[in-house]
Amino acid sequence: MIHGRLHRPLFLVAWLTMMSVPAWPQEDDKLKSEYRAVSSQLQKHVVFDSWIDSDPESPKLLARQWSLAGEWVAAWLDSHPSEGPEGVKTALGELVPDEGEPAYLKLNGDAFLVVAPSPIGNVFIAAKSDGHYHLAWSAAQPQEAAGGEQAVILAAWRPENATVGEGPIFRLRGARGRCCLV
Repeated sequence: MIHGRLHRPLFLVAWLTMMSVPAWPQEDDKLKSEYRAVSSQLQKHVVFDSWIDSDPESPKLLARQWSLAGEWVAAWLDSHPSEGPEGVKTALGELVPDEGEPAYLKLNGDAFLVVAPSPIGNVFIAAKSDGHYHLAWSAAQPQEAAGGEQAVILAAWRPENATVGEGPIFRLRGARGRCCLV
């Protein structure tokens, strides 16, 4: 009988430990699931592995995929604060395991320039402020430019300009060719 009584407190401690799962990993899983669902939908609209088709939903899916990648990296870094720069690599590897070597650059102790994992890429900055990481900047966001070639280059990063046959970079690069600007 004493043996059985010793197991009850241990069972209670084990049960309470399982019930106190932190919120961030659940949020991480939600972001990862949404990223993968959006990527799956987007894949149906990818043309020549580098462009999206002219379906009106394609730029919205691409923009959401890019946004989720940045949100994921920020959330992952927040929930793994001791990982440092290697955390960016790990976060991207967990988000898209088959994408190859993640590319990022440490800008300072709490900010990273990251190449989003996708055949139709984007770059973003995940940075820490007020004690938490967030998506601080993305090339997919509208950018200010004086005009001319700068405006063309910056506009090329917008999701709506990744459409095959349209957009400034397509005109420079063509469907399968390499662009001199990238």
